[in-house]
This record gives sequence, structure tokens and C-alpha cells, in this order.
Amino acid sequence: MTAVLVIFGLVVFLFLVFVNMKLSRGMVEAANDKGYCDNDLFIFYICFFLGVLGYMYVAALPDLKLREMLAESERLRGETEEQ
Repeated sequence: MTAVLVIFGLVVFLFLVFVNMKLSRGMVEAANDKGYCDNDLFIFYICFFLGVLGYMYVAALPDLKLREMLAESERLRGETEEQ
């Protein structure tokens, strides 16, 4: 009976680790979509070991791609107003 509980506990633990890995990889992709491509391993470790706190960290990262597009549109708008 105890062997069954140990095996069940091990299976549940491995399932939770697998789910955490998938969520962490998803958050790495979310960070890449925001323009953070150079530190994939760091973001993965933060999300994997801190769990929900790491997910909130990635959610709070500013969107660098959007910031670049806004700066480009401001530059283009400034050029058209000068002409």
C-alpha cells in the first residue's frame, strides 16, 4: 500500500515539474515576443524556480518592440511635419 502511495506521489511530482517546465517555456516565448531575446535561460530559470512570481516578472516587462515602433512613428511624424 505504501509503495503505491510513493509511486503516486512521484508521478504527481513529475507531472507538476512537467507543467512548470511548459509554463516556463511559454513565458520565455512571451518575453521573446516583447523583445527580450538575449536572456532566454535567465528568464526560464526565474520562471521555473519562482513559479508565479517569475510569471509576474515576465508580464511586467516593458514591450521593447512596441517602444521601438512608437519611437519610429514619432520620428517619421517629425520628419513629415518639417517638410
